[in-house]
Amino acid sequence: MSQIFRKELNKAAAILKEGGTVIFPTETVYGLGARFDDDEALGKIFLAKGRPRDNPLILHIYKRDQLDEITEFVPPEAEVLIDKYWPGPLTMIFKKKSHISDIVSGGLDTVAVRMPSHPVALELLSLVDLPLAAPSANISGRPSPTSEDHLKEMEGRVDAIVLGGDCQVGLESTVIDLSRARPILLRPGRVSLEELEELLGPVDLYENKGEFASPGLKYKHYAPKTPLVLLEGSDEEILDFIKQNAENCVFIVKESILRACETQKCELFYPEGDLNYAAKEYFRLIRRLDSHNYDIIYITALPTEGLGRAIMDRVVRSSGGRTRRL
Repeated sequence: MSQIFRKELNKAAAILKEGGTVIFPTETVYGLGARFDDDEALGKIFLAKGRPRDNPLILHIYKRDQLDEITEFVPPEAEVLIDKYWPGPLTMIFKKKSHISDIVSGGLDTVAVRMPSHPVALELLSLVDLPLAAPSANISGRPSPTSEDHLKEMEGRVDAIVLGGDCQVGLESTVIDLSRARPILLRPGRVSLEELEELLGPVDLYENKGEFASPGLKYKHYAPKTPLVLLEGSDEEILDFIKQNAENCVFIVKESILRACETQKCELFYPEGDLNYAAKEYFRLIRRLDSHNYDIIYITALPTEGLGRAIMDRVVRSSGGRTRRL
């Protein structure tokens, strides 16, 4: 890390300590941080993003000791996951200590915590030496930012921006609720359901019953301004639809369809067998296509095992549930 960049990090840390807001890179997406113990600073997050106040925030830490300062109890299952996945793209939900603001928890009795693995995020957190509340650094409801150029919409809304290149994972962290008798996967991410169950045994899947213990559950998320529609059908049906379609549109497709596509209207979504690519490129792709004045963006489905579950979760939320079945 260069001396110049270290000075920039020190400036960012000072801003955060004084109650300001700073955008910084993580391995998942760029985050918009403020100190966790200052309600005025936390309020700036919601103002900058246009985010509803009842949407919980994730606290980011850089060392294990900080977890005990903000949670009532860390169950054995959490210790197993910490050993395996921290630092990394996994958020865990615990019963919170009483001093954790309702602004952080969205009025709930729980708190979401993760330890990012991005070296810049960890260095910034260590310089501040406080947990930082940090949702994704985008206008609420828009696709999450995974590249430096995605942060332009936030210029003038925050006190500082720390750049760190492209995010490695490209999707927000997995969120698992460990505050109940049985673990619940609230938001799929890079750490898959299958990987969690290999360590913990059965993990329940979140069902919307009016409780929203995690970011990204209550409101429409990740949506481009251009209508996004999930296209369902066989490869042959999708190819026929593409050939016959005269709309001002674009198709985001898997590699086998792209190879057979005879129009320039197709964009690669899923190289065969490479879900990591699809995850990393998804938000970047829909942000780019959103700037091209299409009337509609069509996207084909991926397998829902492993990381595919997380990608398809974002696709469904981006589309608002709009589906065209062929």
